[in-house]
Amino acid sequence: MAILALVLVAFDFSFSAYLDPLRGKSYDIYQMVVPLEVDASSVVLVEIDDEALALEGRWPWPRTKIAELIRKIGTANPKALGVDILFPEGSDARGDAALTDAIAQTRPVLAMSLTENASGTAPEAKAGWSVIGQAPTSLTTFPGLLASRPEFTVASGGLGMVRSIPDIDGVTRSVPMVWAVAEGDGVTFWPSMSLELTRQALGAGDYTIKLSDNG
Repeated sequence: MAILALVLVAFDFSFSAYLDPLRGKSYDIYQMVVPLEVDASSVVLVEIDDEALALEGRWPWPRTKIAELIRKIGTANPKALGVDILFPEGSDARGDAALTDAIAQTRPVLAMSLTENASGTAPEAKAGWSVIGQAPTSLTTFPGLLASRPEFTVASGGLGMVRSIPDIDGVTRSVPMVWAVAEGDGVTFWPSMSLELTRQALGAGDYTIKLSDNG
């Protein structure tokens, strides 16, 4: 059995590039045959879709309008609120002030993304990280990140990544819960949007992450 196990591990390692697409297709078939049932009844998506654009005008909307939308959602007192739109550039002073005020009132989790280029000053994280172990060499690390303007991130209740990495066949089957950004000789960890929303909903403080060669 030990020899068989070693042979299987060696086979998996040697032919991983060929087996990965097969694993992905097998996963797709399994999800179609026995789909994973998820209760999303407590989750509400407020979409800026074609109907909304027809009613309110083409994108981008004035930030006063976005601020009004965020405030109206906040009146429902959600356990967690996420805004998956980035605001990296400035707008008119009135619009930026209105959006800052709406964010300060509702404390949503704001989206961030990762870039292939080294970024400037990163926003201050809303939660700390206690790290157990060493970061594995296989950890996907990006050289920079893209965030909204400082006045928005400071007023927010959380910051979460909305980036994803598709499989080799171009299909996205999973989204990392934790992302890493290169910083000097080390890395800085950032939560995914879903993880940061969970922290907000639970009223939790900081994160503890355990790292090993397996991830």
